[in-house]
Amino acid sequence: DTIREYRKELEDMSKMALEQMAEFADIFQEELDAYGLSPEDLKNGSRGIGSYFRKIKDGKLTNDVRNATVEKCLGDTKNWATKTSPDYDKILSLASSTLIPLLYDTERARAKHTETVNSCRLSMQHLSKLQLLANIDDEVRELNKENNRFLLSDTNALLHRLIGDGDSSFIFEKIGTSIRNVMIDEFQDTSRMQWSNFKLLLLEGLSQGASSLIVGDVKQSIYRWRNGDWGILNSLNNAIGSFPINARTLNTNRRSESNVIRFNNELFTQAVDYLDSVHSNELGVYCEPLGRAYQDVVQESPRKQEKGYVKVSFLEPDEENDYTEQTLIGLGREVTRLLESGIQANDIAILVRKNKNIPRIADYFDKELQCKIVSDEAFRLDASLAICMMIDALRFLSDKTDTISQAQLILNYQNEVLGLDRNINTLLLPSVNEAGCNTSLLPEEFTNQMNRLRLMPLYELLEELFSIFRLERIENQDAYLFAFFDAVLDYLQSHSSDLDSFIEFWEKTLCRKTIPGGEIEGVRIFSIHKSKGLEFHTVLVPFCDWKLENETYNQLVWCNPPKPPYNNIDMVPVNYSSLMAESVYREDYLHERLQLWEDNLNLLYVAFTRAGKNLIVWRRKGQKGTMSELLSNALPRVAQKTGFQWDQEEPFEQGMLCVSEEESG
Repeated sequence: DTIREYRKELEDMSKMALEQMAEFADIFQEELDAYGLSPEDLKNGSRGIGSYFRKIKDGKLTNDVRNATVEKCLGDTKNWATKTSPDYDKILSLASSTLIPLLYDTERARAKHTETVNSCRLSMQHLSKLQLLANIDDEVRELNKENNRFLLSDTNALLHRLIGDGDSSFIFEKIGTSIRNVMIDEFQDTSRMQWSNFKLLLLEGLSQGASSLIVGDVKQSIYRWRNGDWGILNSLNNAIGSFPINARTLNTNRRSESNVIRFNNELFTQAVDYLDSVHSNELGVYCEPLGRAYQDVVQESPRKQEKGYVKVSFLEPDEENDYTEQTLIGLGREVTRLLESGIQANDIAILVRKNKNIPRIADYFDKELQCKIVSDEAFRLDASLAICMMIDALRFLSDKTDTISQAQLILNYQNEVLGLDRNINTLLLPSVNEAGCNTSLLPEEFTNQMNRLRLMPLYELLEELFSIFRLERIENQDAYLFAFFDAVLDYLQSHSSDLDSFIEFWEKTLCRKTIPGGEIEGVRIFSIHKSKGLEFHTVLVPFCDWKLENETYNQLVWCNPPKPPYNNIDMVPVNYSSLMAESVYREDYLHERLQLWEDNLNLLYVAFTRAGKNLIVWRRKGQKGTMSELLSNALPRVAQKTGFQWDQEEPFEQGMLCVSEEESG
């Protein structure tokens, strides 16, 4: 009922505001009709001031309707008619006496009603979903109450309520001990509620004279979607409660070479200056939170020798290749050059903003370069063909009607083990009968001994299947197989050899087990999020043009409406857009924009600072509102600050390529 009444009230408000604005358009048309004129008779015809009133009539009230034509018509009657118009004098007289005052009145009313209409539209965007979520939440909590269950996600909230009065003794009583010293790592990714809970523990220890340690870097906060709030660390000043903070900045970079460090120092200094200028031009004030977050961005190198290599390429699509194809071609050429220069494949890491780019890159490298790409998925046990064949054999042994596993087993055995490279239709279609696929395409030792195999203990069965299917012929499987058989032994410590139970365990748990990445040879590829905390000899960053603000469409911002009637609901989900700036949600918009700037700048920082020796980047030329625009504005300043002569029509390139041998030499 609350949401229904809320929607009805906002619909009425919006309708009334739009009707009042439409009246101005009607008056405009009536005045023209009274003088025997039409909007087309005015200057610029249908594209002139008549277009403004049509937009008003259609309910388009955003600030962009006040364009250059409107400004000119507000300023001078001569801008209402062309000198060659037969009605020139009539139009100027009407503009002076009626139309200009009407335009002023319309603009004053629009400024007032824009906020109302936008606020109503934004507030009503997700009311149906909000009501559904509320009903689901009520139902889940009722079911949990009936079954005496508790949502794990509510743990922080429960603890927060229990210690809300500041009594830390409750925690120590429940855990059966006291805590004097606390260390919190990766503090920049702590949520507000977690910090509220942790803070009591810190204060308790500090009150007893003990020290605690908080470790974090605001510039590496990239998990806001997990409720991490970089603003907590950014706002810690000189004290927690009444206890002083001894802040120390670790400004020596032992990961990267001097040229890479110098480049990142200047780049991010200039990037923050550029974003601050955008903020200042719009709001007239310095973007203090962003400046504070990057105030310690400059790092020093302990190395005396000037080494390291940086290259930033700017790509434009042409008639033959679009931007994605251009990037893949450039990436392929660069990797080929690196390998030929003496850099090992294992020393090269490709970092991407979006996971969807990983299959594209891997497919291109496989087909065009015959170069192995190793991704996160490649470390999983289910990426091993040998293991998957053994699992398919177990499935078929467990259920002879499982023709899908049987068919997959036939395909892999014929093509991957025997190397016959036979077409799927050639293998399966002529052989299909009422009993399924033709088992003659599988090893005789398997098909003739299925009853005996079913009775074998699980570990011995897997060893037998490995031998029967001659899986040793499949290359690069050792690391997976060692990890798999170790995991099977661990499983059998507390489980029986029942096939169905093991297959279920594989599907739910074991298939996701990973092996150490160093066991696989090839060029690494990670998302930037997965690369955090890692170090690579050579880092390649393709598609470095993600949006500075709204990277995902329909991104929700949960807002607390500041005034009635919008605050009749405590929290309202709103789609992030510039429309928020012309509504009651303006402060939420400005806050979210700053958060997005920090999020995406931090992603760039994490990606660029993974590089130890070489950093190579590709971005699209002329992409506004993206990292590409940020780089376009920052790189000329970087070149100027470092005294580097750079022709902006060419790639930005500094230093000499460092090969793998130099690292060990």
